[in-house]
Amino acid sequence: MVIIRSINEYSSKEKSVVTIGTFDGIHIGHSTICQKTVKLAKKKKHKSVVITFDPHPKQVLQTEIQDKKYLITDLQTKSELLKNNGIDCLVVIPFNEEYSKLSAKEFLQKIIVEKFHPSDIVVGYDHHFGFQRQGNAEFLKQYSKLYNYNFHIVEPVSIDDMIVSSSQIRNYITSKQIEHAKNMLGRPFEISGRVKRGKGRGSILSYPTANIIPLNDNQIIPSNGAYCVTIEFDGRNYKGMCNIGYRPTFENNANTSIIEVNIFSEEEQNIYESDIIVKFHNFVRDEIKFNSSENLIEQLHKDKTFCKKQLIEV
Repeated sequence: MVIIRSINEYSSKEKSVVTIGTFDGIHIGHSTICQKTVKLAKKKKHKSVVITFDPHPKQVLQTEIQDKKYLITDLQTKSELLKNNGIDCLVVIPFNEEYSKLSAKEFLQKIIVEKFHPSDIVVGYDHHFGFQRQGNAEFLKQYSKLYNYNFHIVEPVSIDDMIVSSSQIRNYITSKQIEHAKNMLGRPFEISGRVKRGKGRGSILSYPTANIIPLNDNQIIPSNGAYCVTIEFDGRNYKGMCNIGYRPTFENNANTSIIEVNIFSEEEQNIYESDIIVKFHNFVRDEIKFNSSENLIEQLHKDKTFCKKQLIEV
């Protein structure tokens, strides 16, 4: 898959099948759009093109979320997932306030039509683009004859009568409904992070943990509590459990939530300063303040047993 980061440097006369969107999460609804795009492109022997934005437009335009952890997937993960969906070309448009003032008509004419010569344009049922979200399905349909492209709209995908959407997935992630998020994503929610050395308290408790710092500052984080996870590191997969929270048994710091992972392995792991991927499969329990280290260790035994059962087929 070719990744284009500077639209001004791109020049091609090839026809393409284009889809547009933020595609945060690349959930099963997004995959349906990609499959439609790829199928049309292969049928016509054209390129399949995804046009997306970085940063997420809402993080630029909505001041109330600018300082919040919001993204389901960082750009690297999004790129890998789009590649896995069979997309030929990913166009990443650097989104800023100036760019947000580009009208839908200008965006359609100067970027989609002039740069990518679409034979077909595919969008999700609720997609909007351009200044004040003027561009939508009706807009694209209206201009299809003028610019000589076929227009396709992909209807919503639902699970248990709930429409699959990035906003709903964010709600699930932050409300401990991690399995519902997994169902909508079509895979476990994951965090890419770097392992940092902590205070070593986990080793003293016989449950050594890796402290994870997300690689993307805007990565959404599950609510505080314990989770069953799998870990990808150095080309290998491990099972484990993760605690997110303030470590109330030992510390009284309610300002900094910490992500700690305990890997189920007899091998000694030297992973400090390494990048790993943590995939969340099940919520275990809320964060608890224990009266003693012994009570905490007893609960960790129970958590590990529970996670091993939950992850037996993973």
